[in-house]
Amino acid sequence: MPFPALGTRVAIRSRRPAGSVPPFTDTVGDLVATAPNVQVLHKSGAVVDISPDDIVSVRVLPPVPVLNRDIRSAQRAAAFAWPGIEHTWVDGWFARAAGGHTQRGNSAVPLEHSASPRSLGDVAAWYSQHDLPTLLCLPDRLIHPPDELATSDETVVMVRDLDESHSGPLPAEPSVDWLVLHGDSHPLTVPVLTAVVDGTLGFASVAVNGSTAAIARGAVTEGWLGISAVRVVDTHRRRGLARQVCDVLLGWGAAQGARRAYVQVRAENAAALALYPTLGFTEQHRYRYARIDASGAPHFGK
Repeated sequence: MPFPALGTRVAIRSRRPAGSVPPFTDTVGDLVATAPNVQVLHKSGAVVDISPDDIVSVRVLPPVPVLNRDIRSAQRAAAFAWPGIEHTWVDGWFARAAGGHTQRGNSAVPLEHSASPRSLGDVAAWYSQHDLPTLLCLPDRLIHPPDELATSDETVVMVRDLDESHSGPLPAEPSVDWLVLHGDSHPLTVPVLTAVVDGTLGFASVAVNGSTAAIARGAVTEGWLGISAVRVVDTHRRRGLARQVCDVLLGWGAAQGARRAYVQVRAENAAALALYPTLGFTEQHRYRYARIDASGAPHFGK
């Protein structure tokens, strides 16, 4: 039976065990695999496994519409989870500074409805005071910059719902072993990693033979769990450890009261884009970065 492209929202009718009443069941969600079994990502975050031999029909459904308020909610949580070392509000823009260390920690994102390109001069002035270039984080649909504005580093934001959990606590600061695997020796690494606005941090790790083999950072802000800084020791790649450490954070985040979770993945990271749908994540929106000069004027592409 032919299947649509992965990521397509589908309704699959399949046979239930012999003697079942009713004899068929319908599964609705995003198609994430077609071999060896068909897998469908349900809106709850569960991945349903279906034998191809049991499938009666496959129907393509239109995608669930994403509302601007949903994008704004996820971006607000993500900004508060990665606020840099200093941050402030500038006419609806959430401006962050961290000595130039990381793009997320040194960019301004339009989170309030009042944010507009008219305020970019004031945003640029704040970054000039911090001796930093003005970098904008521009999520889909939240603001309409000029078409000619040069953007880069396209990032996919994927989301899922969370189930209730009674998972135990995690360290609120990274251990020495965690930082070694993270591999970033910049002097601002720890201050940036441990910064959060009105939220809770958890630093997860998975050990193999007593040694830390996988790590990830979790931040619960605004009712969302954000997963970032996922790393796996090179010699242990392709063994499911990234999935394991993310599972730890999903349980922890739900126990902290988070109702939804998100990850932010660079568009060229094919491995991560393939991993997260198997954990129940589906793409919500994308964002890109752009630079403007000290006057607030954009850098334009050719």
